[in-house]
Amino acid sequence: MKLKDNQVRIIHIIALFLFSVIAIIWIRYSYEQKKIEYHIKLIDELQTAYNAIISSYRDAAEVIFKSSIDRSEILDIYQGAYSKDEKARTLVRHQLLSELSQLYEILKLNDVRQLHFHLPNNESFLRFHRPGKYGDSLSGIRYSVEKANSQLVTVTGFEEGRIFNGFRNVFPILYRNEHLGSVEISMSFKAIRKKMQKRFNNEYAFIINSQVVNRKVFREEKVNYNKSDISDFYFYEKDYAVTKKLRTINAKIRPEIQNSLRTGEAFVVEIKLVSEPRLIVFYPIKNIQGKQTAYIVSYNKDDTISNYYVEYLIIVTAALSGIFIIVLLFYLLTRSNRFLLDEKERFKAVVDSAEDIIFIKDIDRKYTLVNPAFVTLFGLPKDELLGKTHEALFHERVVQTKEIDNQVFSGRRDKGESKRHIRGKLHYFDVIKVPLSDSRGNIIGLCGISRDITARKQMEQELKQSNRQLKETLKELKNAQERMVQQERLAVVGQLSAGIAHDFNNILAAILGFSELLLISPDTPESMRPKLQKIAISSQRAAFLVSQLLDFSRKSVRQLEHMDLAVFIKESVQFLERTIPENITITLDIAPGDYLLEADATQMQQIITNLAINARDAMPDGGKLEIKLSQIETSGQEHCIGCGKPISGKWICMTVSDNGRGMEQRTLSRIFEPFFTTKEVGMGTGLGLSQVYGIVEQHDGHLTSWSQVGQGTTISIYLPFLPREAYEATEKKAPMLKGRGEKILLIEGDPLLMEISKELLENLNYKVIISTSGHDAIGIYEKNMNEIALVLSDMNMPDIMGHKLFQKFKALNPEIKMVIMSSYPLEKEGVELLKRGLLAWFEKPLSLEKLSNIMEEAISGSKNSGRWD
Repeated sequence: MKLKDNQVRIIHIIALFLFSVIAIIWIRYSYEQKKIEYHIKLIDELQTAYNAIISSYRDAAEVIFKSSIDRSEILDIYQGAYSKDEKARTLVRHQLLSELSQLYEILKLNDVRQLHFHLPNNESFLRFHRPGKYGDSLSGIRYSVEKANSQLVTVTGFEEGRIFNGFRNVFPILYRNEHLGSVEISMSFKAIRKKMQKRFNNEYAFIINSQVVNRKVFREEKVNYNKSDISDFYFYEKDYAVTKKLRTINAKIRPEIQNSLRTGEAFVVEIKLVSEPRLIVFYPIKNIQGKQTAYIVSYNKDDTISNYYVEYLIIVTAALSGIFIIVLLFYLLTRSNRFLLDEKERFKAVVDSAEDIIFIKDIDRKYTLVNPAFVTLFGLPKDELLGKTHEALFHERVVQTKEIDNQVFSGRRDKGESKRHIRGKLHYFDVIKVPLSDSRGNIIGLCGISRDITARKQMEQELKQSNRQLKETLKELKNAQERMVQQERLAVVGQLSAGIAHDFNNILAAILGFSELLLISPDTPESMRPKLQKIAISSQRAAFLVSQLLDFSRKSVRQLEHMDLAVFIKESVQFLERTIPENITITLDIAPGDYLLEADATQMQQIITNLAINARDAMPDGGKLEIKLSQIETSGQEHCIGCGKPISGKWICMTVSDNGRGMEQRTLSRIFEPFFTTKEVGMGTGLGLSQVYGIVEQHDGHLTSWSQVGQGTTISIYLPFLPREAYEATEKKAPMLKGRGEKILLIEGDPLLMEISKELLENLNYKVIISTSGHDAIGIYEKNMNEIALVLSDMNMPDIMGHKLFQKFKALNPEIKMVIMSSYPLEKEGVELLKRGLLAWFEKPLSLEKLSNIMEEAISGSKNSGRWD
């Protein structure tokens, strides 16, 4: 059965309508998929940022536990926690506080909130943040502690708490086949949020489920939480302050996110504030038990979705325009005979109504037809366009257009993009050109259709720029994370090195002291003196290793003086030329200018020597060692290996380069760690470059390094200038002074150091009263304060620290003269003691000559209070 014309047209119209609907649905689906994919990407980025922060905290906590707590000195003390005698348990707490208080102060500076010891039955034994609160059971309160004690496994992860929420690390303590309990090292979520905000330059919020707060927190402690403006089901921590802008954002998103928050799943919300698109990412935080208890919220300034929407509108508009043109063409070609329009009129109607540019050229490339879109684009009357070539109209050199037209005239169809400036604005076009033939098949011209795609091109360029910026940002995030991990690892190792050096200093103080006493004693046989001198030399070698550790940990004592680094390096190079093998050429390049600075000459010599020795070892077959000195001004492109900050400003730059074997990047990142070496056993201690690192840090300088396998290594050191007007000569060395029989109260907990210190003071003509206990010393001083001229005390007494001992003496006698000795610099603590009236402090070990000057100046008051070098 043959269908009527009207039926055929109806079928065509229905088919075209269905095709249009499907096309629009597919375009909408593509837009929604791009949104979903970008939401997933934002969620992944937030998860990555969060995991990066907690991973660095977890690694740091593990290093701290293994290096500072899980060792015999601490665990031997902690075994006493099981004593039934409460006085003995109290003594254990005091000993742990004494041993680990310095560690806890360092941990607090690095955002660690808790250092907490528990017994195997989950009873709290010692909270460093609240030492007076202990004996309460954490069973049913702290799941992490119960799991660590019951399963003897390390437990890490987020856990809600009554007072604060954060990332907990609980380590079981196993010692000599005995379970002693567990220790907790925790960071607050406030610290995690602030570190994310600082590192990733974004705004974050932390919200916790109200049911968790009601279940976990006692009634009187609920003041630690505030209801959030995001949802009634979630609380803020009390100290979190919401900005005015975030309150505006939260008010807008609140109605539409309540159901999403109940699911416990990650999601993204889109809003727009006064032409400022925002994408708010909600990432669920699960606790150690795997239960979703909180969200971390990231407020991103991001217009990507807005750009997607603009692109979607453009595509839909283009599609609708195309469909409209098709429908119109179909309608014009198939409408009923009642309109009685001839073929030429119908063609003209279609061309004139098209939004795309349509034109026809004859064989001479002259325009014979242009539609209104063409006229509008070029802004010329239609009569002026017809009958002329493009060159005649616009006076442009269009060689490529002419070549394309000639190819079309040869029978080929051409499709491509073109661009040109029209009325001062750059336009992009999609152009299709096809040949036109007469009834005999002869080509008589061409027809062209050109679509303006300028808006699409601009959007593509903007998207490419956004992608480039995103890649650069991710690269910078990765570099920042690597620098942070390196800095934190060096900081932890530095604290450990300082502790090791402290113990060695006590040992060396005794060895050097007894050696000096025996050498000056008339009762020492002459045959023993060479052996004593060998002991002294060996002690000095050990002291050198200690100085390297102290240099790395920035705890060493410096002898600062004003010096000209250019003159100093010239003298050092003359020495190196006599010690470096002849197959290595040394070159020195000093740019004109002043190189004045305030520095320790011995440490500067150590830097040059250590770098030269490393360069020498990297060139076993000979090579070139180049030392450069210059004045340099930087703008922050380079980052310091030590502090991780960009290096900017004016500096003295000393560069040491070799063309030796070089290193791969993984090795280069560890060369400043103590005891790390690539040399064979017996060829090096691994302390040389770590000493350089510490010395430069002490002098407020910076370090950079470069190396490549087979091409050599370069170390650059940046040191601060000393203005010429401040350049002065150093002080002269003071002579040895003896006492006049004054009484000294000597307080020292180490019996060996007590003995040598007493003999040294008596050799200087002082009468010495000794005490190995801080509490006993208080009683001694109270009875004899009128006779005691000076109190000399060690900082680290076993029963009471030196700064607390000074407070008790001060209460007895406000005019007391007291000096503290320590195996490490007291830094901020020392400054505070000096403000309260302490005469001075100094580091052990000291020579007899220096000790004599300290005692005389302290008793006579001939020198202002401060640190004696």
